[in-house]
Amino acid sequence: MESGLNPVRSTLRQCKTIWLESWYRKPLSIALKRPVVSLAFDDVPISAYQNGIPILKRQNVKATFYVALGLRSDGGEEYLGPSEITALHHDGHEIACHTYSHYRLSTGDSDGLAADAEKNQTKLRQLLNNGGPRSFAFPFGDVSLPAKKKLQGSYQSLRTSRQGINHGSVDLNCLKAYSLGADNATRPYISGLLDRVEQKNGWLILYTHGVLPNAGRYDIRPETLEWILRACSERRFQTLPVADAIQSISNSSLSSFDS
Repeated sequence: MESGLNPVRSTLRQCKTIWLESWYRKPLSIALKRPVVSLAFDDVPISAYQNGIPILKRQNVKATFYVALGLRSDGGEEYLGPSEITALHHDGHEIACHTYSHYRLSTGDSDGLAADAEKNQTKLRQLLNNGGPRSFAFPFGDVSLPAKKKLQGSYQSLRTSRQGINHGSVDLNCLKAYSLGADNATRPYISGLLDRVEQKNGWLILYTHGVLPNAGRYDIRPETLEWILRACSERRFQTLPVADAIQSISNSSLSSFDS
């Protein structure tokens, strides 16, 4: 059962996930010799840069940062700016798209979402002087079939907030992930996820927002982030950004097929 959901709601959500994965699929076959874990930061609060990057550097781990360039500090939360985004890119981290304004599909439509995402993509392409982001994450976890259809040609992958380990035959247009906020980022819970991805030899995506000692609902504590990285290292998991994980998985599948 998904964490925090009652059995009926969990079953309905799983059924909807299967339905969403059935249309506008971009299939990827996962056949790994050892699990892959991807760490991602959404939005992205400045605390992820200030407090998270030193921890990632100590462990020599690169992450994916799903940025929304239109998010601005409202006197409270402050978000990454062009200088931080450029520095992350030059340091080998993945800069990914989370729309420009953090567009809410549930109160808009797929056309509005696609236009807002394209605006963010264009600005990131100009800022980083490259081909633009290859990975996308749906804000608020809102996903629909029309949105998948609109975005599928613009990105290598589309990430949702629907829970699950990516294993076997997966849909790159509907990647599953687990949110790690202050309420659920406990060591027993995370250990359970690491056990599951090890059993399935699959791909686990963990996402959060900020990195703060007094973590909010959607943030992670520095010591928890450090513990996750150590646990992955001790288990000899590959820890890769989303786009690099897809490349590694694709290579592993080809090697398995050739052998």
